Amino acid sequence: MILVGAMMVAHGSEIDWQPSAIAIPAFLTLPVLPLTFSIANGLALGLVAHTPLTVAAGRPRQISPLR
Repeated sequence: MILVGAMMVAHGSEIDWQPSAIAIPAFLTLPVLPLTFSIANGLALGLVAHTPLTVAAGRPRQISPLR
């Protein structure tokens, strides 16, 4: 798991920071993977964080239950 987290951190510089509702969940996923030793927990945090950040950014219509 630490190796997977390290490989993800190597690509952290490629995150596009302009749409913050997308960039912040991607950034939050990076440290959670090696800290919890679970890929599922890291991905779940990223998916769960995406919804409130998109609503806070004023784009609630972009959230779809099918996506």
